[in-house]
Amino acid sequence: MARINLLPWREARRRQRQREFVGLMLGAVLLGALGVAAVHWQIEAHIAAQHARNQYLRDEIEHLKAIAAEIKQLEQAKAKLLIRFDVIQGLQASRPLMVKAFDELARLAPEPLYLAGIKAGGNEFMLSGTAQSNHVVSDFMRRLAASPSFGDPALRLIERRNVNGVPVSWFELGVTRPPGPENR
Repeated sequence: MARINLLPWREARRRQRQREFVGLMLGAVLLGALGVAAVHWQIEAHIAAQHARNQYLRDEIEHLKAIAAEIKQLEQAKAKLLIRFDVIQGLQASRPLMVKAFDELARLAPEPLYLAGIKAGGNEFMLSGTAQSNHVVSDFMRRLAASPSFGDPALRLIERRNVNGVPVSWFELGVTRPPGPENR
């Protein structure tokens, strides 16, 4: 029988299998590295997309804050205009009140009483003038107190003076206009 030496063939086959194994291992490592790189790129893409969305939201929030600030300024301007409008309406409503007050004062003043000055401030009038006597001033004050247009007459000053050689009572009194539907 002839002797066949299988050792070189086995050695060649072993080297061939080692090369295949190393090639498969390198391929698996390369494939694994590519897989890891692909996953890394995918995650980086998701992170970049999320950063872009976050930046978009930040920009929109800043835009909405600017709009909210503008709305707040407009509301403040609106409130100021409404206050002005209320003041104007109050002035419009109170235009005839002074005329009515003067008319009422003329009707309430007794004959020997002369008003020299009227100062109005808010709901209060300061009346000054002359009367024939203190009784005429007290009668005027009673008429003012009984009137629905005036209330709380308060005598501030009364003194005896000579006007053009005639003795008269000089007076100053304050009277208020009570709030009511006709005085608004």
